[in-house]
Amino acid sequence: MRAVRRILGWLVGLAVFATLALMLWAVTRGRPQDLPWAPLDLGQPIGMFTGRKLAALTSDFPQCRALLDRAGVRYAVLPPRKGEGQCGYSDGVRLTGGARKIAFVPPGLGVACPVAAALSMWEWNIVQPAAERHFGARVASIDHFGSYGCRRIYGRDAGNWSEHSTADAIDIAGFRLTDGTRITVVRDWRRGDAKSAFLREVRDGACTLFATTLSPTITPRMPITCISTRPIADRWAGAPAASVARSGWPASSPNPPSRPNRGRRPAAGSTSPTRSPPPR
Repeated sequence: MRAVRRILGWLVGLAVFATLALMLWAVTRGRPQDLPWAPLDLGQPIGMFTGRKLAALTSDFPQCRALLDRAGVRYAVLPPRKGEGQCGYSDGVRLTGGARKIAFVPPGLGVACPVAAALSMWEWNIVQPAAERHFGARVASIDHFGSYGCRRIYGRDAGNWSEHSTADAIDIAGFRLTDGTRITVVRDWRRGDAKSAFLREVRDGACTLFATTLSPTITPRMPITCISTRPIADRWAGAPAASVARSGWPASSPNPPSRPNRGRRPAAGSTSPTRSPPPR
């Protein structure tokens, strides 16, 4: 019994020491965003716990909207919609500008609010710096295949619902720069040049913000899919961090991995008037 108490005492001491060390490290670096209890600020650089804080917005629509407002991101709240099964959402927004400068093509993209928050930070911290570094130009627009789509994974008639069914995912097809350069995921992912380096950099950056990120590393003709509904630690065990997704696996994939049933928040919400990505 004495040995058990001694071990527990050591564990408590280590936990206290680790907490104090983390606080000191974050304070000395001037990075409060690295503290797990520090409030999320979309205008701050990406911190160690930013991804988890963004995922927590899934259950707090008012807080998500407050963060967008504080960051100067303009948006319109979409009316709730309830579709078949778990389809729909009640936290949908349409990004309309403000501090966010990148347009979406086609326009009128509607996403769940946590996706909008993550997309904003992705633009400011990852996409624009990468474009300026590789091309000396900024991104003017992002081509996408949509967000909301009432369907199950792989487009099947039964099984788990896709994250697109609640607008918690977006498929990125490519980027258009201010100098006219166009970068597409399908054409440029494997070129081995500045375009492919840019795509991999923005994919890797998305992994620090979105719960899961899917890329052509898994399936060649797949868009970059960003999903923002679960903590980063909930990625599939054993899969590459930058190539994981819970939805977005093409129906044509010969061996799509099996996935356990995931607890999803109640579905209610609004649709985006954009075209849907390929059936999945």
